[in-house]
Amino acid sequence: MEKRLVDVLVPAPRMGTSFDMQIEEMISLAHAAKCAVYPSLNQTMGWAYPFSESPSIDTYVDKPANRITPELIRAASANYWALGVDGMYTFNMGTGDPQLLPYFSSPASLNRQSKVYRITHGYYQDREEPEIYDRQLSVELNDNKTYDFKLLIGEDFNNPSTAMDLRYTGLRLGFRKLNPDQKLSVAINGQQIFYGPARDHLTVISDRRIESSVSIIAESAITPPAQEFWQMKIDAPSLLHQGRNIISINLNEIKESPYPVLTDVDVGVFYNTRWRVTSGPHLYKEHVAPKVIQEH
Repeated sequence: MEKRLVDVLVPAPRMGTSFDMQIEEMISLAHAAKCAVYPSLNQTMGWAYPFSESPSIDTYVDKPANRITPELIRAASANYWALGVDGMYTFNMGTGDPQLLPYFSSPASLNRQSKVYRITHGYYQDREEPEIYDRQLSVELNDNKTYDFKLLIGEDFNNPSTAMDLRYTGLRLGFRKLNPDQKLSVAINGQQIFYGPARDHLTVISDRRIESSVSIIAESAITPPAQEFWQMKIDAPSLLHQGRNIISINLNEIKESPYPVLTDVDVGVFYNTRWRVTSGPHLYKEHVAPKVIQEH
């Protein structure tokens, strides 16, 4: 780059879409050399379940998927635009739904669009050690201490136009082997939002019909899919800031194995937009609802 022989730099993981590549220094060095930075976005990712504003066992009735959704691709795009990139490189996206393309064509296309931010975990075909990609998940919570995780958020919750149509913001944690009676403490950027038994906000999905598909996937995954999901609405979205946020988790009074394993950290941000069904090889329906007009 110093010799001006590189025009575009494309940061990319080995497989799938990464939502939180640490490319700030790369962007700075590239821009100093008049080189553009286009992070790679893929139509695949690590295994994930849908994110619902009102989670229930029905939310998790189907097996997890590794195809990117509109909410997830928007979140990845918002993250990298916020870091200062010049565009997106859509690796293999031509074989996906072309209606996804406008969602990351510019920062403006993401305004007041529903998103699901998540910490990246290993793609199911990854074969290298997870540390190569600085993977934070999965991790066994085997000590009575606070575990901190960095979640990149591209949303600016202090922007008045963001708050205008914001309908729901929620934090979801995925676990394996979590006892519903386990005491759980959760904080966002140092401010506690929950303390109490995990069962207060827990959906357990490890029944026989789901376990059969999860166990098959788990055999080839660096991060096996969650079997329990804890989810809570964030009443003050401004606790989250644009950039890397610290999600702190403490499981009090863990005394013996099997220890819980944290598999997922997601933040869902949903706006008042209309239902939209697309066609194409990857059919999907956005999990958003029409704006409600109050009667006078």
